Amino acid sequence: VSTQSTWDSINYRWKMMEGGEQLKGINDLHGVSVQDVPADKFIADFANHLEKSGQFPIPQWADYVKTGTHKELAPYEANWLFVRAAAVARQIYIKGSGLGVQTLRTKFGSRMRRGTVSSCEHKADGKIIRYCVQKMEKMGYLDLVLKQVEEEGGKRHDLCSMGKKVSKKGRAEMDKIASQIYKKMHPRKAAAQTLTYHHFTFTTQQLSLIHISEPTRPLYISYAVFCLKKKKKQI
Repeated sequence: VSTQSTWDSINYRWKMMEGGEQLKGINDLHGVSVQDVPADKFIADFANHLEKSGQFPIPQWADYVKTGTHKELAPYEANWLFVRAAAVARQIYIKGSGLGVQTLRTKFGSRMRRGTVSSCEHKADGKIIRYCVQKMEKMGYLDLVLKQVEEEGGKRHDLCSMGKKVSKKGRAEMDKIASQIYKKMHPRKAAAQTLTYHHFTFTTQQLSLIHISEPTRPLYISYAVFCLKKKKKQI
């Protein structure tokens, strides 16, 4: 049986199916990414992963430092540095590549209260973000993005840093954690393997080799009855 005819039979069976459960979720052929799960759950789980790894030490200044000049007090949580590192890694993952410390300072900044005077925007502290980026780069989760810059005259080429990007190891670890979160949130969808063809999504548990080999059999007739009727017609 050719591949095209097999796909045509599957498509025909899908159109004939009535009351079948359609899974509007993640296609298992492509996997689950960080963008498919809620941000708060991923940041919490990835922060625990960084804390348990033992490769992300907490400096002494983490007990009393503030996350920005616009903040009044230091963070209360003991693992706040791991949470900030997980949030930084997620921002770099979503951006793709070329995200630097100054851009991250703007993303994690907020407005400063100044009493009767109107509030204004303040950036987050760059030391904390830079420390998180350096440690995750040392762990192999982040890579440096370099770009060649040509000076006037076209004689000299220098490599200029264009920010950070997520490495293959970091993307694999982050997608793995995201997949675990997705399975906890949608256990039924994660258990069923999905298959997409011509914008139709259906479960492979509802299709078998019998359905593919005998596409003309109605749903309400079992395979045994179908074979008996077919045998009577031949006689």
